[in-house]
Amino acid sequence: MKKLSILVSVLLAALVYQSSVFAAFTLRSSDITPNTVLPTKFAYAKPSSRGIARESRNISPPLQWGGVPRGTKSFVLLVSDRDVPLDKRYNLENHTIRTNVKRKTGYLWVLANIPGHLRALPRKAGSISYSRRSNRAVTKYGLNGLNMYTAIFRSPMGQRVAFSKRQLDRPQIGYDGPFPPWNDMKAHRIRFTLYALNIPHLNLPENGMFTAHDVIRKMRRHVLGRASFQVKYTTRNHAVRTHH
Repeated sequence: MKKLSILVSVLLAALVYQSSVFAAFTLRSSDITPNTVLPTKFAYAKPSSRGIARESRNISPPLQWGGVPRGTKSFVLLVSDRDVPLDKRYNLENHTIRTNVKRKTGYLWVLANIPGHLRALPRKAGSISYSRRSNRAVTKYGLNGLNMYTAIFRSPMGQRVAFSKRQLDRPQIGYDGPFPPWNDMKAHRIRFTLYALNIPHLNLPENGMFTAHDVIRKMRRHVLGRASFQVKYTTRNHAVRTHH
């Protein structure tokens, strides 16, 4: 009887071990349903009844993950807009950006060196107060890098939206939510991706002056697993959104 009890214990331990090894690496948000529309509070801009976008709350969503690969020592989070149009006539009332124009991926949040023991990020973890922090990159949740608006707000496109003009004099570090042009007919695909790495940190500048491409290049040989989910977002008004 004692031998049987020991055998059962060993088998149970083996099952627990196997489940921990082969558990799926998953990423989710308690505030977001995958494959639906991103709530406007997590966006930089939201639709207006006139069709011209207006400023939104622009806070980063809470995130949770599990099934972390064995040997994980840190994480990298990349939040991307996969449908940034190469047509630069953003937010022009006399022009429509069609769904079939060429597009590229832009990054809304680059967070590296997330401690390996973490299993969640709270709401507003990437939303930075420029008035209270001298170093906006270093946080207890990881090291924030540049997002895509650094370039956009310094271009002529940034001059077309009143509430973006106050951002022109500084690099955009941390989370800034999606802001698809309100004259874009396509709903943009927004992807949240978490990477598990086998090293405790990537060698990146602590002032946050690095891009998603810098992170991707440095982590290339250190990724143990990847977890992601996707949503859509548009700033076109409701009447337009229901028809396209």
